[in-house]
Amino acid sequence: MRTVVTGLPNPALRSPAPLPLLVSMSDIATFARVKRLVVSTWRRRHPDFPTEVSENSGRPLFDGAQVTHHVECVAILEPVAKGA
Repeated sequence: MRTVVTGLPNPALRSPAPLPLLVSMSDIATFARVKRLVVSTWRRRHPDFPTEVSENSGRPLFDGAQVTHHVECVAILEPVAKGA
């Protein structure tokens, strides 16, 4: 005997959307291999820099995927020194 499932799955059984990875300005600096002050400069100079989505103890937090996309698209990553 076979069981046939029809219709849409119960919405209550669906897994929730994943939460964004929140990153601080220090995290961004580490990712981009620059000093933290450089990230502050990027925020001021690039109007399309991602806006903060939250904060922790007064420090802004950003969506990691948005920041990664911005850094890669704008090519503001510092080149890695040869032999490093």
